[in-house]
Amino acid sequence: MHVDTLQARAFAVLVATMGVPAVITRPVPDDQSVTTSVVWQDQPSDQSRPFGAEIARREPRRTLAVPRSALSSLPKGSLILAAERTGDTTKTWVVDGLTDVIDPDAFRVFVTQKLGPVGGA
Repeated sequence: MHVDTLQARAFAVLVATMGVPAVITRPVPDDQSVTTSVVWQDQPSDQSRPFGAEIARREPRRTLAVPRSALSSLPKGSLILAAERTGDTTKTWVVDGLTDVIDPDAFRVFVTQKLGPVGGA
């Protein structure tokens, strides 16, 4: 079995077992809502501070993996309605940009929670 095929199957299993339902709306002109599943990703701690620098409180960056099969692109400003875990309350997340991880099967994006009514209103 080719490595790409194996990786695609592994990601499909990850989405099926760890994914949460999501509705994604990209900015105009591609603003038709798409329903899919997304997977929350752990993000490594920030190693960019020099040794000996004071530790400041900082919220960890939230990252999501979104199957490329669901969308042709996932630009900054896209809205994602998804719970953090299955059964939790749905929240609205805004895509802040792509991570530096390139994956042929998924867009890996940084997101922040949008405060206010669910649905981007």
